[in-house]
Amino acid sequence: MNKIIIYIIILCLLNSSSIYAKDFPVNNEFTVKERIDCAVQASIKYNVPVDVLLAISSIENGNIDTISKNTNNTYDYGVMQINSDYIKDLNSKLNLNISYTDFLKRDCFSFQVAAYKLKEHIKFDKGDLLTRLAMYHSKTPKYNEIYKKKIVFHSKYWSDFLQKNNFKLYLYSEIQ
Repeated sequence: MNKIIIYIIILCLLNSSSIYAKDFPVNNEFTVKERIDCAVQASIKYNVPVDVLLAISSIENGNIDTISKNTNNTYDYGVMQINSDYIKDLNSKLNLNISYTDFLKRDCFSFQVAAYKLKEHIKFDKGDLLTRLAMYHSKTPKYNEIYKKKIVFHSKYWSDFLQKNNFKLYLYSEIQ
């Protein structure tokens, strides 16, 4: 019940123009308001820190129509840059029929899948919390270390922004 009340309050805040800023660390084709709205919904649904979801959104810097080819011949899609191998794994594991096009058209869908993926890393991977969060990007220690630093930087930015604008949610800084 408390999550529903918090979400309603946040939706009311999102309708105010005070949440817009000129220089966010994200590609703004997908607006800040839309990113926050999608991150809040996914954060509540999967019980993951909203500032981390927004941090990943900033780090991945994707947009609705972003397709990125990786050096290992996989592709990343959409706002949260969901990897093609992960899409295959989800389809197999959960008996789904998700297509890469779902990430190019359905903005909040990317956040939902990203939050689900984060929840899985938090729950099943080994290591400290920050290491598990950085598994969103890579399990390879070298790349995980780099991504951890980015998560800390960007989640601090979003945590400060959310608190400055009177958002009260589950934040990474509260679970360290």
